[in-house]
Amino acid sequence: LDCILSDKKKYKKKAIQKSLVLKTWQGTLLQESSLPEDWTRENGVLVGIIK
Repeated sequence: LDCILSDKKKYKKKAIQKSLVLKTWQGTLLQESSLPEDWTRENGVLVGIIK
């Protein structure tokens, strides 16, 4: 949801900043060092299903 709400094309002035999304999740993601610098448009990053 955070990534969707950062879409400036769709939400224009109401969109949250990507930097806020990145800072919010920093330090909580699995294998964070292997993610691209801007992972907000990558599928599956915030979906953590571990069996």
